[in-house]
Amino acid sequence: MEGYYDNVIFHRLVPGFILQGGDPTGTGEGGESIFGQPFKDEFHSRLRYTRRGLVGMANTGPHTNGSQFFITLGNTPELTDQNTLFGKVVGDTIYNVIKANDFMVGNDDRPTHPPVITSVEILHNPFDDIIPRSKKAAQADEKTKKKKKRTIPKDNKLLSFADDSDGPPVPVGIQSYGRTVTGVARDDSNWSTISASGEAGKRSLKDKVRKIIAGENERGTEGGGSEPEESRKRKREAEDERDGREEKVRRTEN
Repeated sequence: MEGYYDNVIFHRLVPGFILQGGDPTGTGEGGESIFGQPFKDEFHSRLRYTRRGLVGMANTGPHTNGSQFFITLGNTPELTDQNTLFGKVVGDTIYNVIKANDFMVGNDDRPTHPPVITSVEILHNPFDDIIPRSKKAAQADEKTKKKKKRTIPKDNKLLSFADDSDGPPVPVGIQSYGRTVTGVARDDSNWSTISASGEAGKRSLKDKVRKIIAGENERGTEGGGSEPEESRKRKREAEDERDGREEKVRRTEN
């Protein structure tokens, strides 16, 4: 289903007994089951190793089945109820099994020229709940991508005004001395990035903010907005002086 056995060799051969393979590492010490962990043995009284061409699971003890398997090369009754029997060789392929008895074997029962599984084709899969690991990995990656969300770090120590004449005003905030002042950044060459570092930086920040606010008041006056405080103060003083002169005239007349 997932090409797990493609180009895997038969690493062990005991003539007249078994031909063993199914380890992708080719060492006889590797391999993993489709479940990601060893699975339990399955025995039945009617399933016995009585002839050549039977296929069973190789293991290192009870319930340690992985990916390695073997093909019997003769009658092997000692494997009954010890190794799970799950298949058999059919058709003319049985002649290839017979020829395996004639292969040359080196040290540790390793064939000099190991036969290779070029590919595996499943004609009928009775286990419709088994999903290939490659598809599982793709599904897991897709779920991980959906869960990821973009996060923007907050930095209250930096006040920045975007220089974008086409965009709308951007709400900004200044945090200093435990208080936060909010405002609106406009597209203006006089507005710039202001940062505070230490006491000197805080004083500089405060002076710059005052200048910005004063500049905004001047532009508001020129554009027909409210008058600055100093202008209103001068008007009030002029009105008070005029009222005082008028009072003196009234007293003289009386």
